[in-house]
Amino acid sequence: MNNISKSSLAIALSSTLMACGGSGSSDKKLSSPTTYYFTLKANVINKCGVSQPVADADFFLQDNQWGLISSHQTDENGQVKITTTTPTINYTVAKEQISNGSVQSVELRSYIDVKSASQATIIFESSQLADNSVCECNTQNLDLSYLLVDSVQKLASSTSFSASQVVDSSNARFLNVQACRELGKPWSKESFMVIASNSQNNIAAFSGFSDLFDATPGEDWPLNANAGAITLAIDHTKYERLTTGQLANNKLHFIHTSQPDDTQTIVFDNHSLSDVSTYYGKAENEHQETVSIVGTVLTKSTHTRFSGQYDDIVALSPSLKAPAIDTVIFSEVSPAGAYDYSKISDHDAIHFITQVNANKSTTNTNIPTSWHVYGPMTGTLPVADTLEKYSYIKRDITTLNKLTIEMFSSDNSSRYSDYIKAFNEGKTFHTSGPLSNYKTHFVYLEK
Repeated sequence: MNNISKSSLAIALSSTLMACGGSGSSDKKLSSPTTYYFTLKANVINKCGVSQPVADADFFLQDNQWGLISSHQTDENGQVKITTTTPTINYTVAKEQISNGSVQSVELRSYIDVKSASQATIIFESSQLADNSVCECNTQNLDLSYLLVDSVQKLASSTSFSASQVVDSSNARFLNVQACRELGKPWSKESFMVIASNSQNNIAAFSGFSDLFDATPGEDWPLNANAGAITLAIDHTKYERLTTGQLANNKLHFIHTSQPDDTQTIVFDNHSLSDVSTYYGKAENEHQETVSIVGTVLTKSTHTRFSGQYDDIVALSPSLKAPAIDTVIFSEVSPAGAYDYSKISDHDAIHFITQVNANKSTTNTNIPTSWHVYGPMTGTLPVADTLEKYSYIKRDITTLNKLTIEMFSSDNSSRYSDYIKAFNEGKTFHTSGPLSNYKTHFVYLEK
């Protein structure tokens, strides 16, 4: 063997490989690459809760290192459809809010490692993108009556109002309540709640729903709070703060945040929307507030759950310890944008929100810019260098105003693919999947 030349050995090996392929292998045609179809819809929610398409939003198809593959725009229906031959993609959606011919703000959303054969919906937060001309709104005071109580602690509603006042021991007034509906559609049901103490100094709460918001000039809307709440014990050994409520028709009702010395919270289990409502709870532990070289850093942990059982929303267990990460110089993120939070065990997805003032040199203006990035615990953050008209956006220490980092874990799933699918559903609330029962570590930086 030692006497065989390298060229002879190569020829022999090549012949062997060809023989192993079979006599017909040379006649086989190359298979065509698989084509995947991806559809995205961009929406905004107007003041009466109507989802509307956002046309002319910029869609950038990118590779796994955020290199630009192609750019597109959403059509009049807020949709963009693309084809690709890679099974997963990265992408960024961006939209400028323009007023009087100048850019007032920019919102960008980037998603890492998304299945190419899927559909996505994103919801832009900028209220200026919405068309409120299709809404009818009435503003009036509302008088709430309820059973006799000793001391009112809180008056709350699912709709907006300017102020509230206690009239007497069984009546209160909500000032300038605003109710909105889509033109020609029924008014939605809005909840009104009073939380008080009774003669035994125990918590007591009453609520009612109303959908009677036609204008009655010179009068107040009347409502009787005839649903009484039950109380649930709070376990302060597991969490410092607890917020409870109920989700019905995609709106949260009866939101109540306990105080540090509270031993109970309230839930309503018998009201006009009970059959279509889901109980909501969010427990929180605040760990520390520190001052770093880049600003003030707050760290906390939460546990959020939607459930059909009210006992579940107090049986929460956010982490009692802060995540072991660098809150001084944020060394988990490299200057080139690579990040690694994989040492946070049992967490499977991350959400970055960066808020900066982006300087547009052509107009010499600072433009408030928010950029959401959804990805796995290890990855690379996108940059705007290749995003055409957004290339002026820089995210560095000189432009940074705020940074929020959320790290997710869930009892329902540990697969990143489930998280990115949920992030792409465009939902504010999730009653199934990993975001229906999840824990987060939350880091908030403000300069």
